[in-house]
Amino acid sequence: MSDIHALGIDVGSTNTKVALIDLTSTAVSPRAAAVATERTPADADGLVACVVRLVSEVVPPGVWPHAVGIASMAETGVPLDRSGTPLMELVRWDGHRAGAEASALSQNFGREALFAATGVRPSAKVPLATWAWLRAAHPEVMARMAYWAGAADLVALALTGELVTDHTLAGRTMAYRTPGAGGLGAGGASPAMAGEFDADLLAAVGLTPGQLPRVAGPTELSGHVGGAGGGRLPGLPAVGDHWADAREAFVRAGVSRRTPVVIAGHDHAVGA
Repeated sequence: MSDIHALGIDVGSTNTKVALIDLTSTAVSPRAAAVATERTPADADGLVACVVRLVSEVVPPGVWPHAVGIASMAETGVPLDRSGTPLMELVRWDGHRAGAEASALSQNFGREALFAATGVRPSAKVPLATWAWLRAAHPEVMARMAYWAGAADLVALALTGELVTDHTLAGRTMAYRTPGAGGLGAGGASPAMAGEFDADLLAAVGLTPGQLPRVAGPTELSGHVGGAGGGRLPGLPAVGDHWADAREAFVRAGVSRRTPVVIAGHDHAVGA
């Protein structure tokens, strides 16, 4: 039987790690065949270039990973224009910049109501507050922002051309409803299907659900390396091709085209 390998990517607050996992003997007890680590860069292009380097370090000639999984810190992300080009450095979760905006959201929607609907307590690190801060502090960025990508979402975008996230990461934004929770529109609930970004919460900070990644279910792929080839998956944002060169760089680093890619989730939740 041919060897079976998977590639694990973890974008952490301090370091970014890539591991080649040997699944040949048993999937119950996988073994790390190679691991490489670098300090997490401050900018989106630098982060993707870092992951490409780490992939090239851990994937030897003649070995082709069968799948790629990406975990990351939550809350950190970057605004992108329509081409997928980053509009500023990564906006980290630990910047403590959006405290006033978090307080305003709490007063507007109610602290307990926000927690009941999203499972997240208002604080300076949640992306919903960060987006409110961006609108106030950097209106020129918000005017050009077509999409927001979290850290794991960004790496997946560079690999696949698809803007997708996982529910454990979406759930940290304070803009994503927990199952069974209603909306938070002014004047009462605005019921909608659970598992979606809340349009009323996003409207309060000047965004729409279409500017955020599609949330893939636990058994869904984020895409394939190099793109799907047969057209975009339904419901995916039409992000441009800023990352086309990065996709080619990943292939040269040792990840073959059409390799399936998944967002593995928030590193705390999935134990990355």
